[in-house]
Amino acid sequence: MKYCHECGTKLEEIEEKHMSIVKTNELIDYKKSKLLKAAGILVFISVLFCIYIGIFGIGFSWEQSYESYRGYSYNNYHPEKLIAGIFGLFGFIFGIISGVSIYTRKMFSLSLVGIGVLFTAATLSAVLGPAAFIVLGLPILIMGTISTVFTCISKKEFSS
Repeated sequence: MKYCHECGTKLEEIEEKHMSIVKTNELIDYKKSKLLKAAGILVFISVLFCIYIGIFGIGFSWEQSYESYRGYSYNNYHPEKLIAGIFGLFGFIFGIISGVSIYTRKMFSLSLVGIGVLFTAATLSAVLGPAAFIVLGLPILIMGTISTVFTCISKKEFSS
């Protein structure tokens, strides 16, 4: 007599019923895993935009200007751009952690925290100017929202 290694029932009696249940479970899991892969890819693309926010924010925090009629130059310090750059780098770090936790299907709450830090970096990109917000911040917000929805739909696949 043969027994099923998954459920322990006799294979001769319930073989057809068992195989139909296994096939439907595989199809459902495949659809959910596709959503998590898409969410992870969107987070990693958002991370690429976020590193540019960090670089531009830190780079533009010191602005050098030159007054030709007086013959000297001076530096202007913008702390708000520096803060946006620091949050951009934090968004990069937490976004990588979030993308990895989405791919490995572990730590659901940490993946949502990482996406939240990405959102913070995207909103602070408005400090760098409207062009930086449209080019860098808006795509992060759109892709982050889609990846959050995909991750929350597939919440049951995560292990604590």
